[in-house]
Amino acid sequence: VIGGPPAVPYCSVQKLPYNTDEFSVAGALLGEPLKVVQAKTVDLQVPADAEIVIEGYIPTDSLEPEGPFGESHGHVNLQEFNPYMNVTAITRKKDAHFVSIISQVTPSES
Repeated sequence: VIGGPPAVPYCSVQKLPYNTDEFSVAGALLGEPLKVVQAKTVDLQVPADAEIVIEGYIPTDSLEPEGPFGESHGHVNLQEFNPYMNVTAITRKKDAHFVSIISQVTPSES
């Protein structure tokens, strides 16, 4: 998901105990249950306040080539084989916002 409560991306990358529900932890940080809805094409709940939801499947039996490309620290990352996603749906709010930062060559304030 892109957008929605900042507690969601914060919790999604934390090292929580196995079988801990990240949405429950996000709700605890918010002080109320996180509002969720059923995704359209996959058997998952997604945050109801997300700006954009990208659904799909990540095959576990194959990789695709990626790169080479420049990294934010000024070095080049050579071609690697990485997982990919087969997208099955993209949904969004009517006036969705995509918020991001632009990472610059170090040193920078990004």
